[in-house]
Amino acid sequence: MVNKFVKGIQSLLVIGLLSACAANQTEVPASVKTNTEKPSDKAPESETKPETKPVTKPAKKPAARITFLNERHSGYYYPVPGSGEIYKARSEKLDRANRVTRLGFVTGITKQQQERSYPPRFAIFAKGDGAQKLIIIGLDEGTFSSLFRARAALAQMTAMARLTPLFKQLGVQDYFTFFDLTKLLGFKDITVSDGVTWSHRIQIR
Repeated sequence: MVNKFVKGIQSLLVIGLLSACAANQTEVPASVKTNTEKPSDKAPESETKPETKPVTKPAKKPAARITFLNERHSGYYYPVPGSGEIYKARSEKLDRANRVTRLGFVTGITKQQQERSYPPRFAIFAKGDGAQKLIIIGLDEGTFSSLFRARAALAQMTAMARLTPLFKQLGVQDYFTFFDLTKLLGFKDITVSDGVTWSHRIQIR
Protein backbone atom coordinates (compact mmCIF):
# COMPACT_ATOMS: atom_id res chain seq x y z
CA MET A 1 0.00 0.00 0.00
CA VAL A 2 2.79 2.40 0.91
CA ASN A 3 4.64 1.62 -2.30
CA LYS A 4 1.57 2.32 -4.38
CA PHE A 5 1.05 5.60 -2.54
CA VAL A 6 4.64 6.66 -3.14
CA LYS A 7 4.46 5.76 -6.81
CA GLY A 8 1.25 7.79 -7.13
CA ILE A 9 2.92 10.83 -5.59
CA GLN A 10 5.91 10.43 -7.92
CA SER A 11 3.60 10.27 -10.90
CA LEU A 12 1.88 13.47 -9.81
CA LEU A 13 5.23 15.21 -9.37
CA VAL A 14 6.38 14.11 -12.85
CA ILE A 15 3.15 15.35 -14.40
CA GLY A 16 3.49 18.68 -12.58
CA LEU A 17 7.07 19.12 -13.73
CA LEU A 18 6.13 18.33 -17.31
CA SER A 19 3.30 20.86 -17.21
CA ALA A 20 5.59 23.51 -15.79
CA CYS A 21 8.16 22.89 -18.51
CA ALA A 22 5.51 23.13 -21.19
CA ALA A 23 4.29 26.44 -19.77
CA ASN A 24 7.81 27.84 -19.67
CA GLN A 25 8.39 26.93 -23.30
CA THR A 26 5.26 28.68 -24.52
CA GLU A 27 5.81 31.83 -22.46
CA VAL A 28 7.82 34.48 -24.31
CA PRO A 29 10.52 36.02 -22.14
CA ALA A 30 10.05 39.70 -21.41
CA SER A 31 13.52 40.45 -22.71
CA VAL A 32 12.58 39.23 -26.17
CA LYS A 33 10.66 41.89 -28.13
CA THR A 34 8.69 41.05 -31.18
CA ASN A 35 8.65 43.43 -34.11
CA THR A 36 4.97 44.16 -34.47
CA GLU A 37 5.39 47.45 -36.36
CA LYS A 38 3.87 47.62 -39.77
CA PRO A 39 6.26 48.16 -42.66
CA SER A 40 6.45 51.87 -43.52
CA ASP A 41 5.09 52.98 -46.86
CA LYS A 42 7.71 55.76 -46.94
CA ALA A 43 10.63 54.93 -49.17
CA PRO A 44 14.16 55.56 -47.93
CA GLU A 45 15.32 59.17 -48.32
CA SER A 46 17.92 58.19 -50.86
CA GLU A 47 15.20 56.73 -53.09
CA THR A 48 12.74 59.64 -52.88
CA LYS A 49 15.15 62.34 -54.08
CA PRO A 50 14.76 63.03 -57.80
CA GLU A 51 17.76 62.41 -59.92
CA THR A 52 19.55 65.67 -60.68
CA LYS A 53 21.49 66.14 -63.87
CA PRO A 54 24.34 68.62 -64.19
CA VAL A 55 23.26 71.83 -65.90
CA THR A 56 25.30 72.56 -68.98
CA LYS A 57 25.41 76.10 -70.30
CA PRO A 58 25.11 76.54 -74.05
CA ALA A 59 28.40 77.28 -75.72
CA LYS A 60 28.96 80.91 -76.62
CA LYS A 61 28.85 81.70 -80.27
CA PRO A 62 32.07 83.11 -81.68
CA ALA A 63 32.03 86.82 -82.35
CA ALA A 64 31.00 87.58 -85.89
CA ARG A 65 33.85 88.66 -88.07
CA ILE A 66 33.59 92.14 -89.54
CA THR A 67 32.70 91.84 -93.19
CA PHE A 68 31.83 94.43 -95.80
CA LEU A 69 30.04 92.54 -98.51
CA ASN A 70 27.14 94.84 -99.34
CA GLU A 71 29.03 97.51 -101.20
CA ARG A 72 29.79 98.04 -104.84
CA HIS A 73 33.47 98.96 -104.51
CA SER A 74 34.67 95.76 -102.79
CA GLY A 75 36.03 93.33 -105.34
CA TYR A 76 36.45 96.11 -107.89
CA TYR A 77 38.99 98.58 -106.51
CA TYR A 78 40.17 96.41 -103.61
CA PRO A 79 39.50 93.04 -101.93
CA VAL A 80 36.65 92.79 -99.44
CA PRO A 81 37.96 94.36 -96.19
CA GLY A 82 38.99 91.70 -93.70
CA SER A 83 39.47 94.10 -90.78
CA GLY A 84 38.27 97.47 -89.60
CA GLU A 85 38.28 100.05 -86.84
CA ILE A 86 36.37 103.09 -85.63
CA TYR A 87 38.16 106.41 -85.18
CA LYS A 88 36.64 109.06 -82.92
CA ALA A 89 37.72 112.31 -84.52
CA ARG A 90 38.70 115.36 -82.49
CA SER A 91 37.27 117.67 -85.13
CA GLU A 92 33.80 118.44 -86.43
CA LYS A 93 32.58 118.58 -89.99
CA LEU A 94 32.84 122.02 -91.56
CA ASP A 95 29.57 123.65 -92.51
CA ARG A 96 30.94 124.46 -95.94
CA ALA A 97 32.22 120.90 -96.56
CA ASN A 98 30.51 119.26 -99.52
CA ARG A 99 31.22 117.03 -102.49
CA VAL A 100 33.21 119.75 -104.26
CA THR A 101 35.54 120.35 -101.31
CA ARG A 102 36.16 116.62 -100.88
CA LEU A 103 37.03 116.17 -104.53
CA GLY A 104 39.24 119.26 -104.34
CA PHE A 105 41.14 117.70 -101.44
CA VAL A 106 41.74 114.48 -103.39
CA THR A 107 42.87 116.48 -106.41
CA GLY A 108 45.35 118.43 -104.28
CA ILE A 109 46.95 115.25 -102.88
CA THR A 110 47.17 113.71 -106.35
CA LYS A 111 48.78 116.84 -107.78
CA GLN A 112 51.48 116.80 -105.09
CA GLN A 113 52.40 113.24 -106.05
CA GLN A 114 52.56 114.04 -109.75
CA GLU A 115 54.94 116.94 -109.12
CA ARG A 116 57.53 114.68 -107.52
CA SER A 117 60.43 113.10 -109.37
CA TYR A 118 59.32 109.53 -108.66
CA PRO A 119 56.11 107.63 -109.49
CA PRO A 120 53.19 107.90 -107.06
CA ARG A 121 53.26 105.33 -104.26
CA PHE A 122 49.49 105.18 -103.92
CA ALA A 123 46.29 106.24 -105.63
CA ILE A 124 43.75 108.31 -103.69
CA PHE A 125 40.19 108.99 -104.81
CA ALA A 126 36.68 109.55 -103.42
CA LYS A 127 33.62 107.45 -104.21
CA GLY A 128 30.06 106.95 -103.03
CA ASP A 129 27.15 109.31 -102.65
CA GLY A 130 28.53 112.77 -102.16
CA ALA A 131 32.11 111.45 -102.50
CA GLN A 132 32.14 110.59 -98.77
CA LYS A 133 34.18 107.38 -99.11
CA LEU A 134 37.93 107.93 -99.29
CA ILE A 135 39.89 105.10 -100.94
CA ILE A 136 43.69 104.76 -100.87
CA ILE A 137 45.33 101.94 -102.84
CA GLY A 138 49.04 101.09 -102.84
CA LEU A 139 50.68 101.18 -106.27
CA ASP A 140 54.03 99.61 -105.45
CA GLU A 141 55.03 96.39 -103.73
CA GLY A 142 56.44 97.93 -100.56
CA THR A 143 54.51 100.96 -99.30
CA PHE A 144 51.27 99.11 -98.48
CA SER A 145 52.68 95.60 -98.17
CA SER A 146 51.29 95.43 -94.61
CA LEU A 147 48.78 97.32 -92.50
CA PHE A 148 51.61 98.69 -90.37
CA ARG A 149 53.28 100.27 -93.39
CA ALA A 150 49.95 101.62 -94.54
CA ARG A 151 49.49 103.33 -91.16
CA ALA A 152 52.93 104.91 -91.52
CA ALA A 153 52.00 106.18 -94.98
CA LEU A 154 48.78 107.66 -93.59
CA ALA A 155 50.78 109.45 -90.90
CA GLN A 156 52.94 111.03 -93.60
CA MET A 157 49.81 112.09 -95.46
CA THR A 158 48.96 114.44 -92.58
CA ALA A 159 51.76 116.75 -93.73
CA MET A 160 50.66 116.39 -97.35
CA ALA A 161 47.10 117.35 -96.43
CA ARG A 162 48.24 120.49 -94.63
CA LEU A 163 50.00 121.66 -97.80
CA THR A 164 46.82 121.60 -99.88
CA PRO A 165 45.30 125.03 -100.64
CA LEU A 166 42.13 124.11 -98.76
CA PHE A 167 43.81 123.50 -95.41
CA LYS A 168 46.16 126.42 -95.86
CA GLN A 169 43.10 128.65 -95.95
CA LEU A 170 41.48 126.96 -92.97
CA GLY A 171 44.55 127.20 -90.74
CA VAL A 172 43.70 123.96 -88.89
CA GLN A 173 45.25 123.01 -85.57
CA ASP A 174 48.65 121.34 -85.61
CA TYR A 175 47.51 118.38 -83.49
CA PHE A 176 44.90 117.25 -86.03
CA THR A 177 45.79 113.93 -87.67
CA PHE A 178 44.99 112.86 -91.21
CA PHE A 179 41.82 111.21 -89.90
CA ASP A 180 40.77 114.44 -88.16
CA LEU A 181 41.29 116.34 -91.40
CA THR A 182 39.08 113.93 -93.32
CA LYS A 183 36.38 114.43 -90.67
CA LEU A 184 36.53 118.19 -91.31
CA LEU A 185 35.78 117.52 -94.96
CA GLY A 186 32.87 115.19 -94.22
CA PHE A 187 34.39 111.83 -95.18
CA LYS A 188 32.59 108.94 -93.46
CA ASP A 189 35.16 106.20 -93.95
CA ILE A 190 38.60 105.46 -95.35
CA THR A 191 39.57 102.21 -97.04
CA VAL A 192 43.27 101.37 -97.43
CA SER A 193 44.54 98.38 -99.38
CA ASP A 194 47.59 96.97 -101.10
CA GLY A 195 45.33 96.33 -104.07
CA VAL A 196 46.20 92.63 -104.04
CA THR A 197 45.44 90.64 -100.90
CA TRP A 198 44.08 92.77 -98.06
CA SER A 199 41.94 95.81 -97.25
CA HIS A 200 41.27 97.70 -94.02
CA ARG A 201 38.33 100.00 -93.26
CA ILE A 202 38.49 103.01 -90.90
CA GLN A 203 35.11 104.44 -89.97
CA ILE A 204 35.29 108.12 -89.04
CA ARG A 205 32.96 109.15 -86.21
